[in-house]
Amino acid sequence: MPETPESLRHLLRTKLGKQKLIVVSNREPYMHVYQQGRVQASSNLKEKKLSKLA
Repeated sequence: MPETPESLRHLLRTKLGKQKLIVVSNREPYMHVYQQGRVQASSNLKEKKLSKLA
């Protein structure tokens, strides 16, 4: 059975309590932005940097 975001949150809260978890990956870079109560992920970092310069 695949994990859902809610089941992972529950597992982590149960195991870690108030400890923080830092996840590190060496895969394609993603930008994570907290908007409207959710985390939005975007993989087009190069395009975003270029649009900020324009």
